[in-house]
Amino acid sequence: MRTLLIFLAIALPSALKSQYFLEPYVGVALFGDGDATYRTAHDFSYYSLLYGGRVGYRYWGLDVGIDYAWASFDLEGRGRQGGSSKDKFSRQDWALLVGYRFPIFLSIWAKWIAQSNLEASGPLLEGGIYDHGDSFEGSGHVLGVGWTGLPWLSLNLEYRAVEYDEYTRFGSAVSNYRNTLDLTDFLFSISLPLEF
Repeated sequence: MRTLLIFLAIALPSALKSQYFLEPYVGVALFGDGDATYRTAHDFSYYSLLYGGRVGYRYWGLDVGIDYAWASFDLEGRGRQGGSSKDKFSRQDWALLVGYRFPIFLSIWAKWIAQSNLEASGPLLEGGIYDHGDSFEGSGHVLGVGWTGLPWLSLNLEYRAVEYDEYTRFGSAVSNYRNTLDLTDFLFSISLPLEF
Protein backbone atom coordinates (compact mmCIF):
# COMPACT_ATOMS: atom_id res chain seq x y z
CA MET A 1 0.00 0.00 0.00
CA ARG A 2 2.81 2.38 0.86
CA THR A 3 4.41 1.72 -2.54
CA LEU A 4 1.14 2.59 -4.27
CA LEU A 5 0.83 5.85 -2.32
CA ILE A 6 4.43 6.82 -3.13
CA PHE A 7 3.79 6.03 -6.82
CA LEU A 8 0.61 8.15 -6.86
CA ALA A 9 2.35 11.00 -5.04
CA ILE A 10 5.00 11.08 -7.78
CA ALA A 11 2.76 10.36 -10.79
CA LEU A 12 -0.31 12.48 -10.04
CA PRO A 13 1.25 15.97 -9.86
CA SER A 14 3.01 15.57 -13.22
CA ALA A 15 -0.09 14.08 -14.86
CA LEU A 16 -2.46 16.72 -13.47
CA LYS A 17 -0.60 19.94 -14.16
CA SER A 18 -1.49 22.00 -17.20
CA GLN A 19 0.89 22.02 -20.14
CA TYR A 20 1.15 22.07 -23.91
CA PHE A 21 1.92 18.88 -25.76
CA LEU A 22 3.36 17.94 -29.16
CA GLU A 23 3.23 14.31 -30.29
CA PRO A 24 4.64 13.26 -33.68
CA TYR A 25 3.84 9.69 -34.73
CA VAL A 26 4.42 7.10 -37.44
CA GLY A 27 2.16 4.12 -37.96
CA VAL A 28 0.76 1.41 -40.16
CA ALA A 29 -2.91 1.32 -41.17
CA LEU A 30 -3.96 -2.33 -41.20
CA PHE A 31 -7.13 -4.16 -42.23
CA GLY A 32 -8.18 -1.23 -44.42
CA ASP A 33 -11.63 -1.79 -45.85
CA GLY A 34 -13.71 0.34 -48.20
CA ASP A 35 -16.98 0.49 -50.06
CA ALA A 36 -17.86 2.58 -53.14
CA THR A 37 -21.28 2.88 -54.75
CA TYR A 38 -21.05 5.61 -57.43
CA ARG A 39 -19.19 4.66 -60.60
CA THR A 40 -19.01 0.94 -59.92
CA ALA A 41 -19.97 -1.11 -56.91
CA HIS A 42 -16.61 -2.03 -55.41
CA ASP A 43 -15.24 -3.35 -52.16
CA PHE A 44 -11.74 -2.10 -51.39
CA SER A 45 -8.81 -3.15 -49.24
CA TYR A 46 -5.59 -1.32 -48.40
CA TYR A 47 -2.76 -0.88 -45.95
CA SER A 48 -0.48 2.12 -45.63
CA LEU A 49 2.37 3.75 -43.80
CA LEU A 50 1.13 6.92 -42.13
CA TYR A 51 2.87 9.99 -40.68
CA GLY A 52 1.30 12.56 -38.44
CA GLY A 53 1.29 14.57 -35.29
CA ARG A 54 -0.93 16.17 -32.72
CA VAL A 55 -0.55 19.37 -30.78
CA GLY A 56 -2.67 20.79 -28.02
CA TYR A 57 -3.19 21.66 -24.39
CA ARG A 58 -3.43 19.32 -21.39
CA TYR A 59 -5.14 20.29 -18.14
CA TRP A 60 -5.67 17.82 -15.28
CA GLY A 61 -5.07 14.97 -17.71
CA LEU A 62 -7.65 16.21 -20.25
CA ASP A 63 -6.22 16.73 -23.75
CA VAL A 64 -7.68 19.12 -26.31
CA GLY A 65 -5.94 19.74 -29.62
CA ILE A 66 -5.65 19.17 -33.35
CA ASP A 67 -4.25 16.22 -35.29
CA TYR A 68 -2.81 15.96 -38.80
CA ALA A 69 -2.07 12.72 -40.67
CA TRP A 70 -0.74 11.92 -44.17
CA ALA A 71 -0.56 8.59 -46.01
CA SER A 72 0.02 7.21 -49.50
CA PHE A 73 -1.34 3.80 -50.50
CA ASP A 74 -2.74 1.53 -53.19
CA LEU A 75 -6.50 1.02 -53.02
CA GLU A 76 -7.19 -2.47 -54.32
CA GLY A 77 -10.77 -3.11 -55.38
CA ARG A 78 -12.98 -6.09 -56.09
CA GLY A 79 -16.04 -5.47 -58.24
CA ARG A 80 -19.25 -6.97 -56.91
CA GLN A 81 -20.04 -8.23 -60.41
CA GLY A 82 -16.46 -9.46 -60.94
CA GLY A 83 -13.18 -7.84 -61.92
CA SER A 84 -10.55 -6.05 -59.87
CA SER A 85 -8.88 -2.64 -59.74
CA LYS A 86 -5.85 -0.95 -58.22
CA ASP A 87 -5.51 2.81 -57.72
CA LYS A 88 -2.80 4.91 -56.06
CA PHE A 89 -4.03 7.51 -53.55
CA SER A 90 -2.66 10.02 -51.05
CA ARG A 91 -4.69 11.01 -48.01
CA GLN A 92 -4.59 13.98 -45.62
CA ASP A 93 -6.69 14.22 -42.46
CA TRP A 94 -7.25 17.23 -40.18
CA ALA A 95 -8.97 16.36 -36.92
CA LEU A 96 -10.05 17.84 -33.59
CA LEU A 97 -8.85 15.80 -30.62
CA VAL A 98 -10.25 15.25 -27.12
CA GLY A 99 -8.61 12.73 -24.82
CA TYR A 100 -7.62 11.83 -21.32
CA ARG A 101 -4.20 10.73 -20.05
CA PHE A 102 -4.40 8.57 -16.95
CA PRO A 103 -1.51 8.59 -14.48
CA ILE A 104 -1.23 4.79 -14.90
CA PHE A 105 0.51 4.70 -18.31
CA LEU A 106 -2.73 4.76 -20.30
CA SER A 107 -4.38 7.36 -22.51
CA ILE A 108 -7.64 7.36 -24.47
CA TRP A 109 -8.92 9.79 -27.09
CA ALA A 110 -11.53 10.49 -29.70
CA LYS A 111 -11.02 12.53 -32.85
CA TRP A 112 -13.48 14.10 -35.22
CA ILE A 113 -11.92 14.21 -38.67
CA ALA A 114 -13.25 17.56 -39.83
CA GLN A 115 -11.63 17.31 -43.27
CA SER A 116 -10.19 14.31 -45.05
CA ASN A 117 -8.83 14.67 -48.58
CA LEU A 118 -8.25 11.59 -50.69
CA GLU A 119 -6.61 12.21 -54.07
CA ALA A 120 -5.61 9.86 -56.88
CA SER A 121 -1.87 10.54 -56.90
CA GLY A 122 -0.65 8.55 -59.86
CA PRO A 123 -1.56 7.82 -63.45
CA LEU A 124 -4.44 5.47 -64.06
CA LEU A 125 -2.99 2.04 -63.34
CA GLU A 126 -3.91 -0.94 -65.44
CA GLY A 127 -7.29 -2.02 -64.18
CA GLY A 128 -7.73 1.19 -62.19
CA ILE A 129 -10.99 3.13 -61.99
CA TYR A 130 -9.77 6.54 -60.74
CA ASP A 131 -7.62 8.98 -62.75
CA HIS A 132 -4.91 11.37 -61.57
CA GLY A 133 -6.80 14.44 -60.34
CA ASP A 134 -9.82 12.53 -59.07
CA SER A 135 -10.35 13.46 -55.43
CA PHE A 136 -12.71 12.91 -52.54
CA GLU A 137 -13.52 15.02 -49.47
CA GLY A 138 -15.23 13.81 -46.37
CA SER A 139 -15.24 13.57 -42.60
CA GLY A 140 -15.16 10.86 -39.98
CA HIS A 141 -14.19 9.78 -36.51
CA VAL A 142 -11.41 8.01 -34.63
CA LEU A 143 -11.29 6.16 -31.31
CA GLY A 144 -7.88 5.46 -29.81
CA VAL A 145 -6.00 4.07 -26.86
CA GLY A 146 -2.32 4.41 -26.01
CA TRP A 147 0.11 2.76 -23.62
CA THR A 148 2.67 5.23 -22.29
CA GLY A 149 4.76 2.89 -20.12
CA LEU A 150 7.92 3.18 -22.21
CA PRO A 151 10.34 6.08 -21.71
CA TRP A 152 9.73 8.74 -24.37
CA LEU A 153 7.44 6.49 -26.44
CA SER A 154 3.74 5.65 -26.62
CA LEU A 155 2.26 2.59 -28.37
CA ASN A 156 -1.13 3.45 -29.86
CA LEU A 157 -4.07 1.68 -31.48
CA GLU A 158 -6.84 3.58 -33.29
CA TYR A 159 -10.02 2.66 -35.14
CA ARG A 160 -10.59 5.14 -37.99
CA ALA A 161 -13.72 5.56 -40.15
CA VAL A 162 -14.21 8.19 -42.86
CA GLU A 163 -17.13 8.80 -45.21
CA TYR A 164 -16.25 10.67 -48.39
CA ASP A 165 -19.34 12.44 -49.71
CA GLU A 166 -17.82 14.91 -52.20
CA TYR A 167 -16.24 13.70 -55.42
CA THR A 168 -14.24 15.79 -57.91
CA ARG A 169 -13.35 14.39 -61.35
CA PHE A 170 -10.84 16.23 -63.56
CA GLY A 171 -11.20 19.36 -61.38
CA SER A 172 -15.01 19.51 -61.55
CA ALA A 173 -17.34 18.54 -58.72
CA VAL A 174 -19.70 15.70 -59.58
CA SER A 175 -23.11 17.01 -58.50
CA ASN A 176 -25.08 13.76 -58.48
CA TYR A 177 -22.63 11.93 -56.27
CA ARG A 178 -24.26 10.03 -53.39
CA ASN A 179 -22.52 8.34 -50.43
CA THR A 180 -19.38 7.91 -52.45
CA LEU A 181 -16.68 6.07 -50.60
CA ASP A 182 -16.36 4.78 -47.05
CA LEU A 183 -12.97 3.74 -45.61
CA THR A 184 -12.23 2.10 -42.26
CA ASP A 185 -8.98 0.76 -40.79
CA PHE A 186 -7.00 0.08 -37.64
CA LEU A 187 -3.92 2.22 -37.11
CA PHE A 188 -1.03 0.92 -35.01
CA SER A 189 1.41 3.75 -34.30
CA ILE A 190 4.42 4.71 -32.23
CA SER A 191 4.51 8.30 -30.98
CA LEU A 192 6.91 10.57 -29.15
CA PRO A 193 4.88 12.53 -26.56
CA LEU A 194 6.58 15.83 -25.74
CA GLU A 195 5.29 18.18 -23.06
CA PHE A 196 6.32 21.76 -22.34
